[in-house]
Amino acid sequence: MSRIDVLPKHYDFDHCLYLQLVEGTGLSSRLIALCGLVGSFSHAAALVAPDKLIDSRDDSVGGQPPGVHVRPQDYQVWRRKLIMEFHVGAAHVRTANEWLHRQCGKEYDEGAIMGFVTGDTRLHNRGRWICSALQGGRLVTAGVFPQLPFALHEIDPDVLYAMGAGCRGKVIYDSTPSKPYKKAHNQPLA
Repeated sequence: MSRIDVLPKHYDFDHCLYLQLVEGTGLSSRLIALCGLVGSFSHAAALVAPDKLIDSRDDSVGGQPPGVHVRPQDYQVWRRKLIMEFHVGAAHVRTANEWLHRQCGKEYDEGAIMGFVTGDTRLHNRGRWICSALQGGRLVTAGVFPQLPFALHEIDPDVLYAMGAGCRGKVIYDSTPSKPYKKAHNQPLA
């Protein structure tokens, strides 16, 4: 039996997509988490290599400016980190990662965050990304998520987790397995 509180030694980047969801320690992380479904995760990133992420941030980290960039995997210490694996096959991995790399350099979507806070999703700025919308777009492109009945910029990290858990996502790492994350309807994950 494998333990989910130990980081995997090997990843299958040729056939699987990896989604990293984290709970940050700062004030903005807490605010994002509180606006979420159940208030735990505050950031989402694509793990594209053992030491590399692609994400969208509103601040300069990992030697990169705000927006969508490739960053070092361990650029920050998190209160909690969870990694989900989606086995989609080589063709879908290539398509999704090509799409994701084309987003690099795009700006962060401050309007979408204000939309979460105010409840007005029209504040979203086209052509810009928040972290969870970017990762949702990658998973839609890979065929993990079906066509969505709502806009990508309306997905927060908690919703992204719940959707992933319902669409073949397997938790392969959780730094805090003693506190199982709960789905939208507050039932423990199986």
